[in-house]
Amino acid sequence: MSDTHVTPPAAPPPSAVSFNRPHLSESQSLAAATSLLESARETAKLAGEDFNEAETVAQINAALGVEGIEADWAFDERTPEQRSHDAANAPASGPEAYRLDAGRPILANVNPADVQAVQAELGATAHAIGLPANVGSAFIDAALDSAERTAALRGPEARAQFKHEQVAALQRIAGSQEAYDALVAAAQSALAKAPPATVKALRDIGALDSAEVILTIAQHSQRLAVRVG
Repeated sequence: MSDTHVTPPAAPPPSAVSFNRPHLSESQSLAAATSLLESARETAKLAGEDFNEAETVAQINAALGVEGIEADWAFDERTPEQRSHDAANAPASGPEAYRLDAGRPILANVNPADVQAVQAELGATAHAIGLPANVGSAFIDAALDSAERTAALRGPEARAQFKHEQVAALQRIAGSQEAYDALVAAAQSALAKAPPATVKALRDIGALDSAEVILTIAQHSQRLAVRVG
């Protein structure tokens, strides 16, 4: 009985990219292509070699074409920190994504239909600003609290006093006039993304008066401005 030596098949070169369509959907194939490109970029970086992105993309597109996929994708150049930051601050899918407490006793002196309208306006505003679901829910809760407190006030002098107290509270939180001005500017910049008529309607009922409302909007706007990575 003689020994039989079987030579294993050679591994395909790194450039031989292929995708198994029976097992991968088009979206999965495109995701795999992005991952492959990122891996190739990192490998070249670790090896101290120049990375030819155009050539690598062409190889991947050719492989996708063989599998019947028309390439329409771009390499995600964000760092892991940037991806994490972007995911945490991604806007909600729509106004319906914000949590609203339907049984909450707000605006006791206002018609229930009007309360629903206020909630809808707040949801639309949060979405227009681009607030994530958790931040948008906090914004809506704070705005409803502010509107409720305003509805309980008697006369313009009481309203003016409440607004003055909220300005003072925000100034204390900010710690300096410069930081306060930055918070107000960030909030105004964010609210500028919402329909002016809606913002005016919310201001009229005091929904945007409280320090907590301004702080919630401003801090999100500032987080977007100082993107990490």
